[in-house]
Amino acid sequence: MKQMYEDFDEFIAWLKKDGLKPLKSERIWKKKIFANLLNNHAKSIENYKDFLQDKKLNSLIGKKTTYKDFNKLVCSVESSHGFYTLKLEDRSILKVKIKDIDEFIKNHIGGR
Repeated sequence: MKQMYEDFDEFIAWLKKDGLKPLKSERIWKKKIFANLLNNHAKSIENYKDFLQDKKLNSLIGKKTTYKDFNKLVCSVESSHGFYTLKLEDRSILKVKIKDIDEFIKNHIGGR
């Protein structure tokens, strides 16, 4: 089961960055979060899915997109109103529907 959450420490850091922190013992706090994940606690699973999505989007930064006449590096990714906005190196933008992001990544994002 532990290999399902091999990025658990990264997840904890993400939670802290988001403002969540232990009240007393960090060790007990981490154990509780891990136990919640293993027991399919709805809020913990939702947070973990958000973390994975955020991680995926951040991994786009610095990668090249080849879409229509765009062949540029992604500088940032933002989310709003049902779209992800990819800001490119020349300040142009691409908007991708949230539901289509996985397909877009598969077909239009490459390495550096």
